[in-house]
Amino acid sequence: MASPADVNLVCNSGAGETETDITGTGIDFISADNCLNTSGNRTSNPITIPAAGFAYSYDKWLKFELGTTEPDTQVTNFKFWGAGTEPEAGVVKDYYKTTNTYATPALATTNSGYTAVSTATAGAKASISGTLNTQGEATQYLVMMLEVSTGASQGNMTQQTYNYSYDEN
Repeated sequence: MASPADVNLVCNSGAGETETDITGTGIDFISADNCLNTSGNRTSNPITIPAAGFAYSYDKWLKFELGTTEPDTQVTNFKFWGAGTEPEAGVVKDYYKTTNTYATPALATTNSGYTAVSTATAGAKASISGTLNTQGEATQYLVMMLEVSTGASQGNMTQQTYNYSYDEN
């Protein structure tokens, strides 16, 4: 039996699409374009609760990329889902979209074009296109962002768990 394929979760930042392997570490939804996941990063780059309307995080550009151990044939059928709830009901919401083309991450200004993560559940997983065969190949991008509205609680939100799966053959 061959070794499992080396599939990494990669965060992309900056105009030059700097790649950071975040497999097992996660992301911060913050007011800056970076791929760090630290308390200091969240403290230095908070999302300020607005007096009215909404405030947003920078969008996070993620993709799955094949590392040095390649599959016997391919890795495909990438799926993504959350817990089916919002980070803070009614006032803090996480969103996602998929796209094939990278754009420099920006501070989001609307949730238009995004889908609420709460709709991507274990029973209704979101699909991420991609068939990976050789080292360096990647899926389409999973772009995520956070929306905060008046009434949100001060401080760090509860850690969120996002799930993914794929088939290897």
